[in-house]
Amino acid sequence: MANHLYSPSYISLQFALREYGLIPEFVHMVTSVTTCHARKFENELGLFSYHTVNRAYFALGITARTEENRSYLIATPEKALVDTILFTPQVPASLIGLEQFLEEDLRFDVDALPQMKIPLMQACAEIAPKRTILQNLIKLCQR
Repeated sequence: MANHLYSPSYISLQFALREYGLIPEFVHMVTSVTTCHARKFENELGLFSYHTVNRAYFALGITARTEENRSYLIATPEKALVDTILFTPQVPASLIGLEQFLEEDLRFDVDALPQMKIPLMQACAEIAPKRTILQNLIKLCQR
């Protein structure tokens, strides 16, 4: 529904991380990324939030899923993690601080980091803000 409510968009951030089983918490708001203006909607289906990015960044790391005869776009696990970092204020830039943020604040499954697709994360880091933080994320994945 989120893709159709505001388009173009793809589901991402904590909602996608939860869908992939990378964070344990239930997420109440469907968070998405769009090339349009940032928006929030509340209706009988729930809460929907949209964050704005440029077109070049938007096109990276999106996959189509189909469930119950409905198709939707969702960020890959790597892109959802990068999006979460981009749209979370005050993420620590240091390697140690970033690792603590992932484990303690996000409660991210750090055992999944080595399976992340580094080329996609590098492509995101080249055109997204918070380049230093994203480079440190890549270093954590390469450990």
